[in-house]
Amino acid sequence: MLLLIPFALAQDPEEPAPTEEDAVVTVVLPAEDVRTVGLADSPMGVGLGVSLGLPTGVSVAWRNTPKWLVSGALAWDLPNRAVEVHVDLDRTLVQIVDDNAPGMTFPLTVGVGPKFQSRKSVGNATPLLGVRVPLSLYVLPNDYPIDAFIELAPVLELYPGTEFTMDAALGARVFFK
Repeated sequence: MLLLIPFALAQDPEEPAPTEEDAVVTVVLPAEDVRTVGLADSPMGVGLGVSLGLPTGVSVAWRNTPKWLVSGALAWDLPNRAVEVHVDLDRTLVQIVDDNAPGMTFPLTVGVGPKFQSRKSVGNATPLLGVRVPLSLYVLPNDYPIDAFIELAPVLELYPGTEFTMDAALGARVFFK
C-alpha cells in the first residue's frame, strides 16, 4: 500500500493557470516500512545492566506484563558529587517495527517515579528529593532477552528547593526469568 500525498503549488491569481507538469507534486512514501505491533515481544523478568550519562550506574528493571515496566538505577552523578537512586513505573505507549531492522522492535515508554540523591557538599551530605518523568525509546532484539535504551527524564526537584533539571542516559540490560 502506498501513501500518496498531493501538494498544490501556490500561485498568484494574476498568473496564467499552471500546466500539468507544475500543478501537482506527488510524494510517494511506502507505508509498510513502519508499523505498530503487539507488545508480546518485550523481554520478561528481571533485567540487570548499566546506564551511562547523567547519572551513570547500575540499571535494573522488572517486567511481568508487556505494557508495564518498573525500572530504576543506583547511580552516581559526578558533576554534583552525588549518589542517586531512582525508581520509575513506565508504560509502553507504542511499539514500532521497522522493516529496515528485521527482528527488532522499538517501544516508546513514558513513566513517573521518585528520585533521591545525596550530594556531597563542604563537610556533609545534602539530600535531594524529586520526581522524574522519563521518556524512553528502547531497542529490543526479538530473539534475545536484552534491551538497549535512550532516556530523557525531566526532574522536578522538591527538596531542599524547587528546581527543574534533566536526566539523560543510554543503557542496556540483560533479562533473566
